[in-house]
Amino acid sequence: MTLTDFLSVFQPLSVIIAFVSLIYVVKNSKKNNEKDVEARATGMARIEVKLDGVIDSVDEIKSELKSNRAEINELVERIAKIESSVESAHHRINELTEKG
Repeated sequence: MTLTDFLSVFQPLSVIIAFVSLIYVVKNSKKNNEKDVEARATGMARIEVKLDGVIDSVDEIKSELKSNRAEINELVERIAKIESSVESAHHRINELTEKG
């Protein structure tokens, strides 16, 4: 067998091997892409769950803040009434001590 005979047999065989290798690489690449997409989807799902938790916490804080504001307003009104009552009591005490 001469070198040209060997090359004429080897050339088609090398093309077939290259083609099979290319198919294998493309197939594995698709599997890796699918795994990457799955991993990203899982990561995004975790982020969404955590974000929902943060949103719930923020809503709860807003509700508590509204409640605290209402309580503060009630206390401000009570303090104003108490100050008025104390002022009135002081005035009466001063009158009694002046008469006394």
